[in-house]
Amino acid sequence: TTTTTTTTTTTTATPNGGALCARDYAFDHYRSTPELEQFVRALETAYPHLVRRVVAGSSVRNRPLLGVELSTTPGRRRALQPAVKMVANIHGDEVAGRELLAEFACELLREATAADDVADVKKTPNKYTFYELLNTTRVLLIFSQNPDGFEANQRDNADHVDLSRNFPTPWFDATTSVMDGCSDDGRPTTTTTTTTT
Repeated sequence: TTTTTTTTTTTTATPNGGALCARDYAFDHYRSTPELEQFVRALETAYPHLVRRVVAGSSVRNRPLLGVELSTTPGRRRALQPAVKMVANIHGDEVAGRELLAEFACELLREATAADDVADVKKTPNKYTFYELLNTTRVLLIFSQNPDGFEANQRDNADHVDLSRNFPTPWFDATTSVMDGCSDDGRPTTTTTTTTT
């Protein structure tokens, strides 16, 4: 006779993130856009007092530009409160940033909710901890600025626009589509000046 044992592993969110933000997270693939949506919603469920799901807009193909706001007052900005925004995956085929920002969010939340971090804030109010960071600063993380490029595994977005070359800048001449000091493809050019006396 043969005995078979089945082990089931669940990855549902627990009050402090549980398996969602486990330190032993085993990376085995880049999250698809629907998986990223599930991750964001799970973060918001696991840490409702610190996380708010945000959509910074939508892509050409109507995919959401997903992100999270991390703060002790998510959704409510206090006067003069500093904010930090980090954006990943501007080039669709440069995908590591998506996962790095996801892990960064987990690290901030893990540390900010650790018993010793919260206790340190109560014992030593001037000690700057992860919790204090989220208490004094809004952290906005946009996981993918180019979900269309990610899904197509291409640098450009669905309209074949290189998003990192499409920011409004004072050195860009819109009439010639050339940046001063850059070639037509946006790469810096080298200018050599020779002076004779």
